[in-house]
Amino acid sequence: MSRSKDKGTAWETETVRVLRDHGAPGAERRALHGNADRGDIAGVVGVVIEDKAEAHQDLAGWTRELLAEMANDGADIGLVWAKRVGKTSALDGYMILPPIVGLRLLARAGSLAPETDWKPAETVEPPAPAQLDLDAVKAEFLALCGSCDAGLPMACACSPRDFRGTMSDLVAEVEALREALAGRP
Repeated sequence: MSRSKDKGTAWETETVRVLRDHGAPGAERRALHGNADRGDIAGVVGVVIEDKAEAHQDLAGWTRELLAEMANDGADIGLVWAKRVGKTSALDGYMILPPIVGLRLLARAGSLAPETDWKPAETVEPPAPAQLDLDAVKAEFLALCGSCDAGLPMACACSPRDFRGTMSDLVAEVEALREALAGRP
């Protein structure tokens, strides 16, 4: 593991320790989910926590990442918990949050009028799932082989790793799922 990754892991472990010590017994490090990431810490219901233990502070980038993770998680509260250089305790770190989150917290504490449909000026929508083109999959992977499928006296056109059976099963499963979901709102 790299030195940078070691620092990040140590920081996440420290923030989990502090959360547990302060009443969040279910707090734990979360596995990575690529572009569907939902933050670094799980177990604090309704809150996305993104940990940062970097020497260079990129507040705008961190906030964009946090907003995307909040959208992925469906959470309206989130924060970046940044390590303070030269300190090891999470209690000495910084909690950075977008203004919209701060306003929500102030409204919920009774210091502002109740929120209505507040949205940040910069919204980040979760990425749309890639649409699978089943016709292209069928054409590329499920083409008939004259030699194997029809018994014709010709050279085999199958891949050396003939996985048409598996691909056929997968295509059928995707088609069944699409059909089942077609009737849902």
